[in-house]
Amino acid sequence: LVSCGLVSPVGSRYRLAAGVPAQLEAAGYTDDSDARIREAAQHYAWWTGHPSVTPERVCAESDAVLAALTALSPLAADTADEPSTAVQLARTAAPAFASGLHWSAWERALRAGA
Repeated sequence: LVSCGLVSPVGSRYRLAAGVPAQLEAAGYTDDSDARIREAAQHYAWWTGHPSVTPERVCAESDAVLAALTALSPLAADTADEPSTAVQLARTAAPAFASGLHWSAWERALRAGA
């Protein structure tokens, strides 16, 4: 992906290269984005709460978890009977961030889940 110019290295991670998000949007990849955001957040809510996933691993993926949580927060609740996906994700991610001593991620998860 780097050699094709689709991603750029940022530290030990990668980000979409400049212009790629606009190309993806033009190709229709943002269609049903609310559903895709909800699916990603539901996955992270399950993953961050799974007993086999260590707090250190959750902290290592804090950028992705917080991006899903932040993108999901403005969306409407799933149903009136259950907490929203944002609240569920905040409830599983925040304790993992606290256990991993990643205080800034913990604070952001609490604020987004509120």
